[in-house]
Amino acid sequence: MPLNSSWLDRRFAANFGLIALLVLMTVTITLVYVSSEHTFYWWDFLNYHAGATEIAIAFRESPDKATQQVYKSIAGNYNRLFTLPLLPFLLTFGNSRLVYILSLALVYLLPFSLVLGAIATKLIPGYPRAVFWLTALLTLLTPTVWASTLRGYPDTGGALLIALAVLVYLQDVNLKQWWQIPIIGFLLAAAILFRRHFAYAVIAFLGAITLCFLIVFWVEVRLHPRRAWQRLLKNGVGVSLIAATSFATLVTCAWEFTYRALTIDYKTLYAAWSLPFREILQRYASFYGWATWMLVLLGFAAGILTRRLALPSTIFILLSGIISLIEWLVILRYGYVHYTLHVTPLVVLGIVAFIWTAWDTLKGKTRTLMLGAAGIYLVCNIVMGLTPIGAFNNSVRPLFAASYPPLVRKDYDEILRLVEYLRQLTPNREPIYVVAASNLFNLTVVTSAEQTLNGQAGRRLNVLSIPQVDSRDYYPLNPLLQAQYVVIPTLFQHILPTDEQVLRTGEQDVVRVVFDAFIQNWEIAQDFKQLPVEFVLDKGVKVCIYQRIRPTSLETSVRTLSAMQQRIGERPSGQSDWMTLSQSLPITAISKNSGDRNSTPRQVKSLLYLGSLSEKVEVTGAITFLDNQCTSASLKLAMLNQAGETINFAEVEDLNNSSRFKLSLKGQNATYLLLDVLSGNKNDLVDSCRIEINSLTLSKPK
Repeated sequence: MPLNSSWLDRRFAANFGLIALLVLMTVTITLVYVSSEHTFYWWDFLNYHAGATEIAIAFRESPDKATQQVYKSIAGNYNRLFTLPLLPFLLTFGNSRLVYILSLALVYLLPFSLVLGAIATKLIPGYPRAVFWLTALLTLLTPTVWASTLRGYPDTGGALLIALAVLVYLQDVNLKQWWQIPIIGFLLAAAILFRRHFAYAVIAFLGAITLCFLIVFWVEVRLHPRRAWQRLLKNGVGVSLIAATSFATLVTCAWEFTYRALTIDYKTLYAAWSLPFREILQRYASFYGWATWMLVLLGFAAGILTRRLALPSTIFILLSGIISLIEWLVILRYGYVHYTLHVTPLVVLGIVAFIWTAWDTLKGKTRTLMLGAAGIYLVCNIVMGLTPIGAFNNSVRPLFAASYPPLVRKDYDEILRLVEYLRQLTPNREPIYVVAASNLFNLTVVTSAEQTLNGQAGRRLNVLSIPQVDSRDYYPLNPLLQAQYVVIPTLFQHILPTDEQVLRTGEQDVVRVVFDAFIQNWEIAQDFKQLPVEFVLDKGVKVCIYQRIRPTSLETSVRTLSAMQQRIGERPSGQSDWMTLSQSLPITAISKNSGDRNSTPRQVKSLLYLGSLSEKVEVTGAITFLDNQCTSASLKLAMLNQAGETINFAEVEDLNNSSRFKLSLKGQNATYLLLDVLSGNKNDLVDSCRIEINSLTLSKPK
């Protein structure tokens, strides 16, 4: 008995020491990496940290309020569920970037490595303890796994949930344990709620299970047909129950999220992010390095041929990995690094299979040489992947993982100087339009720099939200009309094919068209004057500032829109038939009731209809006054040609609260309809009260 107790104590001490080593490794890498950064974060690199900070601040004020914010966010594109496990760190140590990234690493990345270790023990029979710790270590030596976390993505949490579902399934690949189905179903649903794109991991998971069952059926049906059919039916029911449990969980916990996921065409919405096959293939090869992929192929092939791997578990891992590769390389083709988490288990387990098979089958110097070379490669791989050392190109470089060094801006001080100048220009929060959408310079770089300089409470710049991607956004006319200052580089700033946050080439015409308007001195650009100041950013990019000197006329607005439509071509996916025109602080709320669950009231004074028009049109709706300052209002509907000239118009006067209206027009060669909301005296656009227009519809008179 004392011997057994001593053995257990030594085992516990060894395990404790190993987990402490992994924790130390995780903390050290995070501290060194984040401390080496000197930048202003932008886009996705900023959004998740900002969201976590927002929830932490709300939680300090009121836990109930923070919980409500998280719940309401579930239906959005960037939900805040991931922040809940991070709150103990954020509330205790603050909201800094270092604390945020460290909490991601300890809460999501480290457990993910441990769960992959547990999965590996199901692939490699014998020596489970050694296999477990080896796999956990190799996961933390994979730079691509780190890249997602160090860039601020919480997606490793979703990968953790999928990995837990895989681990539960591998406890019994025939699903004979009653508890497997509900737990797997819940974990898969939780992964989708955590980050929507893990729905594709769920498809890969269920597809792999189904194919495994079909393979068993194909092998068994020739020998025992009756038993094979019975087993297939039973297994089919099991898979169906998993899917049903997941769906029921989603509907119960997040009905609006589920409805949006089923009704929105995300593939079309995110078409701009879908890269050509050749580019995405090269990108995924570089994510891990060609040598890594060779180790993965050799590991699975050698492990299966030498029977060092458990076949049922290995087949499932291979099938789910292959399905994921098909999804991300052939169907979706999105190139952001956090999507690699869908194939990371395949990569890590393949490397483990290689190392274990080499250890178990080779002898003497051959084994030492093989494993020594693999170990040196893996250490060099993470060093080259996460430090500036890997920022070079030669014939050997593609063998190693892509480089994700700490982010450092050489123009840090110049960006701060730009922000200070903009703050001096806009003491009354005059709107600013930043005509740039590249990874070097964009509107979130400006807002992030201001927050760094003045803190969240000290932010004052009114940087307009602008369209940046054709497949998702809208025409940039309205924010340009609102802008009092325009910040524009002399070199067009767009996303490049080699960038980390990448788009398909030619998908930023909504940015380019405004850049062209100023560089080519369009009519609307003449409403601004260039200020005598210039800022020089990294790579020699010069930034100029234009100040509005007069309002833009209706005719110029319409002609600018027409020119934008011709330059951009196909209408941006986010552009509705009605667009707003407003050049002063907006005060009139107008919403449309078109069955679009995503529509929200927007503050405008005029609406422009961009859809197709017949010679006769009829516009109907209902008007509601939202405050006591409103006494009456009038509406004016005008047909405009491509030059912005009025062809015909109609008015309805003295509308009272809750009044319905109908305006009819006819005219030839009309390109647009303009709907103005006028004050009671009909002479001015309403500017003293808030009005809402509902059920705004356009039809052809009978």
